[in-house]
Formats: sequence, C-alpha cells, structure tokens
Amino acid sequence: KAQEKPFFSFVITLTNHHPFVLDEQYKTLQLAEKEKGTKLGDYLQTVRYTDEAIGQLIEELKAAGLYENTVIALYGDHHGLNCGMEDVQEDMTRFLGRNYDYDEMLKIPLIIHVPGSGIKETIHTTGGQIDFMPTIANIMGISYDETFALGQDLTNAKEGFVAFTSYLFDGSFVKDDVMFEISRERIFEGSRAWRIGTGEELDAALYREEYEKALLYKKTSKEIMQKDLIAEYIKRDPIEISNSESK
Repeated sequence: KAQEKPFFSFVITLTNHHPFVLDEQYKTLQLAEKEKGTKLGDYLQTVRYTDEAIGQLIEELKAAGLYENTVIALYGDHHGLNCGMEDVQEDMTRFLGRNYDYDEMLKIPLIIHVPGSGIKETIHTTGGQIDFMPTIANIMGISYDETFALGQDLTNAKEGFVAFTSYLFDGSFVKDDVMFEISRERIFEGSRAWRIGTGEELDAALYREEYEKALLYKKTSKEIMQKDLIAEYIKRDPIEISNSESK
C-alpha cells in the first residue's frame, strides 16, 4: 500500500503442501470415515484452510483499497497428491471415480482475477509456467520483448503444449488432450501415449516431432538459465542485436 508505483508481489503458501500437516484446531472439514487418517484426508483439510486464508488476503486487499487495482493470479507449482504412492493412487481413484494417473495428477489450475473486467471464462488450453508471463502481460495490456519468452498467451493460443521438466523424464509432454510419457529407459522407443479424459491408448510412435520439441524446450531453457543469456542479451548494443536478428 505504501508503494507509489505499480508493484509485483509473489507469495508462496506452505500449508497445502506435502506432508499436509495441520494443527487440529484448523481441521474443521467434516471428512468421511474412509478419508480420516489418510493423505487424501489431510490434503483436503489443508485445501480448506488455504481457501480460507486466500479469502482473508482478498478481504485485506479490499480494506487497503488495493483489490480493485490488483491483478491476482493463483496457481499450484506442482501436483497435490502423488499418484506414484500406492495408497494415494487407490484413494484418489475411488474419490474421483476414475483412474488417477499422471494426466490427472499434473492438471494444475491457473486462476486469474482481473478487477472490473467482468470476464468469467474457463480456458481449457493446456499450458505451463512458461505461459504465465505472456498470458498475464496480454491481460494487463503490457507489451514485452518476445525474445525473453518461450511460452504463449493462453487466451489466444490455438494449441496447447507443455514439456515436462520434473516428475516425468525429459521428452514427456502434453499436447491438448494427448499425454505422452517417455519410457523408463528415457528413450523414444517403448514410450506410451494416451487420450486425456478417456484413457484411450494411442500410438506413441506418431509423436516423435513433439517429443523432440519437448527436448528442445528443456535444452533452450536450461542454457538461458545456466548461462544467464537474458542478461547478456540486454547488455548488447541495440545495433548489434538488430543486425544479428536480421541475418
């Protein structure tokens, strides 16, 4: 509130994170008997607590006169419950009424509130964290140098694509409603692909181009981070940059 110019604030929550430990006084959600004492039950309790805390934050923003002039973006930086844990996989499959696999586990929401916009829309385009900046910049009407972005604006994207950098081996990806998981040997042969939502098995051999694209995304991002290439780019003379890009 004391800032006299636009600000960017990043808040990380911890309660709704493994191992989902919560003081008894905050466990106010009435669980079914089969959920009590399970990871699923603990997770649900922390979700309720986090929901209440977010509500308090919003009320504080309103009281401070900041809410109507603040864009709020909420997301999970990874899954909630790991489908690789046998008890979790069984409990979640029962809870959801469908198989709890990686496509369900890695389905993370991105919720953006734009004050005064009146927009109430659900976009189903698959995206990842690299898409946040282009998406939010467009929503806020901010122009930026696309040289610094590997992602895309999800509000206008024609196709969704996410290359995984964790939980699944490099080369795994989601493209719209297709999930591709690289083999345990980390080679293209022996990989699997399926239709998200239906579980329909697909011919993984048809997705080599997307597999190579996922590897390139990871390699490019890694080099940018490790070699601090954006900082080097900014230091360069504008004329030098213009000449190199025109070649």
